[in-house]
Amino acid sequence: MKTCASDALRRRTRSAHRLPARHLCCWLLLALISAGCSTLPLVYERGSTLALWWLDDYLDLDDAQRASARAALDDWFRWHRATELGIYADALAALRRDAGHDLDAARICAAHDEIRARFRAGLAHALPAFATLARSLDARQRAHLAARYAESNAEWRREKRLDDTPAAQRAHLTDEATDRARSLYGRLSRTDRAAIARRIGRSPYDANVRFAERAARQHDTLEALARIAALPATGHAAAAQHILVNLAAGYLDSPRAGYRRYHADLVAYNCALIADVHNDMDATQRAKAVRRLGDWEDDFRRLAAHAAP
Repeated sequence: MKTCASDALRRRTRSAHRLPARHLCCWLLLALISAGCSTLPLVYERGSTLALWWLDDYLDLDDAQRASARAALDDWFRWHRATELGIYADALAALRRDAGHDLDAARICAAHDEIRARFRAGLAHALPAFATLARSLDARQRAHLAARYAESNAEWRREKRLDDTPAAQRAHLTDEATDRARSLYGRLSRTDRAAIARRIGRSPYDANVRFAERAARQHDTLEALARIAALPATGHAAAAQHILVNLAAGYLDSPRAGYRRYHADLVAYNCALIADVHNDMDATQRAKAVRRLGDWEDDFRRLAAHAAP
């Protein structure tokens, strides 16, 4: 178990350096879902450190910024542990109770909406500290962020096979979906894997559309930081936070109508896909999923129980 946990932590650390900012909180909260062993306590306990590494990698913080960011992240994790983890545990408990039976798309989408609601709450709580950090960034650091975006985009293109054929992209997407299903249900039969591949083949997912939105959000971020840097000396704290509130709203619900429609279609399809995959599983596979969900629920509750007073 110790080796499994340490290997998973190294994978999560490498992944954290590739994530766009809007996914950081979700990664910290849901890293366990794709792990082959229960690593949530290990990852969560190091959440401040991992998040600081990510920020430093993308922003090249100076000593004062690093110290301020560390304090803000420690505060955020104390708040999150005390107020949010119990909500996640309750959501997992509800899903665990349902997982022994057939599920429909509405149930999966309800879980998706609950995760988004918790992400919104976590992001809202973090915005004042992000505004403080954003006001301290200079032109060199904004240029460093732009360069890191370019590097991460090149890596994203390789990982998602953007320069390959559509068939290669679908094969990669199928492999990802199969791995996620295996992490929850255990061993998959050839029939299970074939069914997942067929459903992925009908998915509206388009890596090029996703990449275009990713690049647009990065541009929005750089533009917002430049606007914050240009604020007058007086009243800049409230103005900076207002800019970031609008930026965060655009990350949660794209300002681009075409992408909003695409995303809504994709979420609806994925909810149905997850329900269909679950309903294809036999009693043994569902029982394994129930146990996995229970283990993750217990992890959340243990972490919440150790919240600072």
